[in-house]
Amino acid sequence: MSKPPALIKPTPLLRKLLILRLLAKSPTTSQNEMARRLHYAVSAVNRLVRELQTEGLVIRQADGWLVTDSGRRFVQEWTETYNEQLQAMKAMDPIWAPDSSRKPLFIGVVRALGTAVPLVAKRIGLFEAARIAVEEKLYDYASDMLGDLAEDRISFGCGGMAAFLEAKGQGMTPEILAACNSGGHALVIKSNLGIENVSDLEGRTILLPLRGTVTDRLFVDYLHAQCPSIEVTLQLDRSISPANMPFAFVSNDRYAAMVTWEPWVSVSEILSEDVTVLVDFARTWQDAVGRPYSTSVLIAQASTVVANRDLVESILKIHRNTIRFLNEHPTRANEVLAATLNVPTDVIERARTRVTFHSDLHW
Repeated sequence: MSKPPALIKPTPLLRKLLILRLLAKSPTTSQNEMARRLHYAVSAVNRLVRELQTEGLVIRQADGWLVTDSGRRFVQEWTETYNEQLQAMKAMDPIWAPDSSRKPLFIGVVRALGTAVPLVAKRIGLFEAARIAVEEKLYDYASDMLGDLAEDRISFGCGGMAAFLEAKGQGMTPEILAACNSGGHALVIKSNLGIENVSDLEGRTILLPLRGTVTDRLFVDYLHAQCPSIEVTLQLDRSISPANMPFAFVSNDRYAAMVTWEPWVSVSEILSEDVTVLVDFARTWQDAVGRPYSTSVLIAQASTVVANRDLVESILKIHRNTIRFLNEHPTRANEVLAATLNVPTDVIERARTRVTFHSDLHW
């Protein structure tokens, strides 16, 4: 399998692009507000704004900011560049595997930021150091993974907790070994449609993942709590995979909103200046319950846990060490995550403001 093409260096350019987009829409926005809305440090925003002024892309006026003609051309050109880059990545496999003469261990992974832990472990060499040859099998949904787990086509998996708990309730035997992360789910809307709260979605078409996912349950619970009367009026489209949702969402006027997980939330924000997060479900859950929830988990078939405890302990050690790497070395970790998932580093930086990696289960 061939490697994807090298990414352009996105960080300073993309940050300037997002600031210019924001100022073009809201010229009176303060630099503190820019930092809050874009999830950047105030010092970084101040430096970037000074650079934009020096480059003649924005002018400070008494009543706010003016994006110059040069600034508007910058927005158009770099928006097109990033859109082309992200579209080109759409069809790529997120990771490639080296040849190995050893019999590989197959691990299932849902295409998401929070479930990328084993992919990161492989990329930074933790499996190789433990003399474990690993091949990954990628899925759109955790529910798709369960059949392969039951038939021993994979030995371990990382995916949404809801599907695995439901499977256990139906008599299947996936054993939950550890958590992967909390958060990462959001309700995203097109800001140019005048949607200010969930009741404004009445009668509109929304992109959603399959029923039974953590994302779907969070959205339905939120809807029941906030505005249950509109549920019957919503047109729900569950036909598009989460990884392809951002592209369908921003390019099709049919959709007013989308409910998905990271990094696809952040991809959609970068693809279009009219995309904004209406509800960050991690924050609403934290406010309501007072603690985080475990989004995705590491699982194994019960027979594997019983028959090969040494292997399970090795996988758990690698899992925990990878999460420690993600949390203790964020700059390097973000580079690895970006390369693993084939998205710009700024997408990962943005997405990680909504995702917390941890191995302890939170119910």
